Amino acid sequence: MQKPALIFESSPWFLLLCVLAGFVYAYLLYQKKGPWSVNAKRLLFALRLIVVSVLAALLVSPILKQITNNIEEPTIVVAIDDSHSIAEVSDSVSLDRIKSSIFEEADQLKEDFNIEYRSLSGETSDEPLSSLSFQAQSTDLNKFLGQIRNDYEGRNSWWSNADFGWYL
Repeated sequence: MQKPALIFESSPWFLLLCVLAGFVYAYLLYQKKGPWSVNAKRLLFALRLIVVSVLAALLVSPILKQITNNIEEPTIVVAIDDSHSIAEVSDSVSLDRIKSSIFEEADQLKEDFNIEYRSLSGETSDEPLSSLSFQAQSTDLNKFLGQIRNDYEGRNSWWSNADFGWYL
């Protein structure tokens, strides 16, 4: 939705003075007899009136402000730790069960939210991460949160003023 507005630094009543100045200027130039016909004189008078009035109005410094509202769906980032330590703690059956339950829960939220899947090693996708191998050597949570902050900076989010300056 767009809402244009014309804003003046001074009173909009100065526009009447601008039109008056254009009229007076055009009248002074075309009041005497000249080499033009009456119709040409009227046309030149009208053009001079319009041009001078517009130039004077620009000196009043109008500002054209246009507001555009973009409605975004809220985004939920599903973060999955794909480090080697997760594979050491669980067997492959429980890992598959955990992955499927995470993806099922996220699919239920897809109707109301934009879902983004990310692994803590930096892989990003809009679809469930099928290439999770749990072979990453380390988990850098600070880097992960910094990437999210950079990706969503300037958006309307709850953490726009939060500081994730965690030090391990």
